[in-house]
Amino acid sequence: MNRFRRNPRRPAFSLLEVLLALAILATVATVLSQMIYLTLRSVATTRDEPRGVLWCENRHEEIACGILSPTAVQDVPVPEDNDWIYSIDVQPAPFRGLLEVRVEVKLAASSASGPIVSMIRWIIDPSDTRFQPFSGTETEGTSEGSTSSSTSGGTS
Repeated sequence: MNRFRRNPRRPAFSLLEVLLALAILATVATVLSQMIYLTLRSVATTRDEPRGVLWCENRHEEIACGILSPTAVQDVPVPEDNDWIYSIDVQPAPFRGLLEVRVEVKLAASSASGPIVSMIRWIIDPSDTRFQPFSGTETEGTSEGSTSSSTSGGTS
């Protein structure tokens, strides 16, 4: 008896079928790994973006309140969170007496795929004298009435 004789009732896979199955498996594994990578990147962006919006709004409010001066800066660490950096760009706005302030916030260690939050806000130009607050020497509600004295002249 020959042990190695082929049994016609028990078919085996051919080399072509095995290679085709391996190619399909490799394609599916590649597609799944890309989907997992994109999902993880999306989750990280969704987690980090609200914090970037918060830091961006804080810088705008600090500029509007006068805590920060409206000057251009690049890649300054956010004081509240050193993982983030911000940049400020200041341009004149289309209307006189206003400045267009762009604040951009991003993660310091991020690559190009990290979240970048950018906001533009118009603020009053602090160097414009038309919008300066009143000084303490001016009085409010002064009356412009004049005092008059009347003399009665009588004949005797």
